[in-house]
Amino acid sequence: MGDRTAPICDESTVATVRLPRRQFRSQCKKARRRQRRQKEAEARDRQAPLPTEEEKRHQQEQALADQLEYERQKALWEERERQHNLINTARRKALETEQKAKELAKQKWQAALLSMPMIPSSSFPIERKVERKKTSNMKKFIGSEPLGGTNLPIPRKRYKDRLKDTRSSSNRLDHDPNNDGDTLTH
Repeated sequence: MGDRTAPICDESTVATVRLPRRQFRSQCKKARRRQRRQKEAEARDRQAPLPTEEEKRHQQEQALADQLEYERQKALWEERERQHNLINTARRKALETEQKAKELAKQKWQAALLSMPMIPSSSFPIERKVERKKTSNMKKFIGSEPLGGTNLPIPRKRYKDRLKDTRSSSNRLDHDPNNDGDTLTH
């Protein structure tokens, strides 16, 4: 394999630099593969006989036949493509004429409706919608309306309010008019 130096070519001098082990082994591997491929190629060239005049003529005929077949298939494909395009154009025109006919029929229908005499609106009674209260079949455990029948919510009592009530009920005799219930009297 040799030493691990590779020549570096400058303009005037040739110097050698020591390569790292991995690069050196990689270059050696590549050189061996190249030599093996070249030997195999030379062996193939030696083994394969040169084509004779008969074989050359046969290859040319085969190439000509292949070219003619290609041209024939290309012409068939182009003809089919033209027919396909004609069919698509005919379909497109048929759709356009159908849409135009539909639009014309729609316009005639609207014109006929607009030309019809209208019955005066005063001859028909006007129906007024009566608002009905929605009722459900389910029984209510607690009614949503207070006893008075108003929709106003019942104010909740705070702890302070409940405390006042209990004091006022227990201290009716000791009622102090200056005490508002925030402070204890005892």
